Amino acid sequence: MKRRFANKPDWSRVLRKEFKIEFIDNEELRGYISSIHMKEITEPLIIQTKGVDYCIVDKEYSWIQYFPENKNYVLTVMIDEKHNIIQWYFDISEKYELTEDGIPFYDDLFLDIVVLTTGEVILLDEEELEEALNNKEITEKQYGDAKEQAKELIVWINKNFEKLYELTKKYYNHLQNIS
Repeated sequence: MKRRFANKPDWSRVLRKEFKIEFIDNEELRGYISSIHMKEITEPLIIQTKGVDYCIVDKEYSWIQYFPENKNYVLTVMIDEKHNIIQWYFDISEKYELTEDGIPFYDDLFLDIVVLTTGEVILLDEEELEEALNNKEITEKQYGDAKEQAKELIVWINKNFEKLYELTKKYYNHLQNIS
């Protein structure tokens, strides 16, 4: 499993960034939200999903992350320089923990969900999850938990796409206004 940190300290592609973090506790969200605003990069990062190229890292882009309490996922939202959502990316994971400095981190359980702005939901890396189980990188319980969390998220996303979009915009704007 790969350990991932909210502030992406080893992200060599991003030369200069602004990082913000806040704990949210209300009826909508309970957990940490963070923002990485990319000020200077070495080169853009373009990924392909279903045959379409998406630039997810570039100068003045932002990544918003949500670390929900007592859930086995972390949500990353990629946003372009014009404040348009590019995609939502759910990493199925172990529950997050905090470093001594209060930075959330998680152990990635390989399985991912991408949500496009059209509302299309794509489950990724099932073969990586299977391989991790076969290679004893994860336990049967972690495997089962990852599959169950992905299934629950897909159902929730399909029922609540508009809510996901609204919450993203609301908390993106909130993070823009904190110092």
